[in-house]
Amino acid sequence: MRNGNKLLTDILNAHFLNGGSTFDLTSKQNMSGQSGFCLSIFPDREKIIAEVLTKSKLQSYIEKNKDLLDRENVCLGTWTDGASRKTYLDCIIIAKTKRLALKLAKENKQKAIFNLKSGDTIYLWGE
Repeated sequence: MRNGNKLLTDILNAHFLNGGSTFDLTSKQNMSGQSGFCLSIFPDREKIIAEVLTKSKLQSYIEKNKDLLDRENVCLGTWTDGASRKTYLDCIIIAKTKRLALKLAKENKQKAIFNLKSGDTIYLWGE
């Protein structure tokens, strides 16, 4: 990953500042504030970390999931669940509408979707 150390730092800074982050690794763009709703449709790629997220854990996840993260409209998502304090790493997509995001999230048994524009987490199964 070109400029990988800076990108990893940017991802971690956004994650710790906001409780999560969404980055398009191909464009190296922080997707926060963009239109759309994040969710994972790749539940087999989800990684849950009980301890603090570090650069090495993040780099390892990215390397193991490069095949998906190099695809168009697939981003790296990080999220810390406030209740459990566990961090989730996911290969996520960005749905254009809330309706589509909720449908896909239910089909893939996800806990929540995330509104990139407002910064709101929308839980499917209760908090």
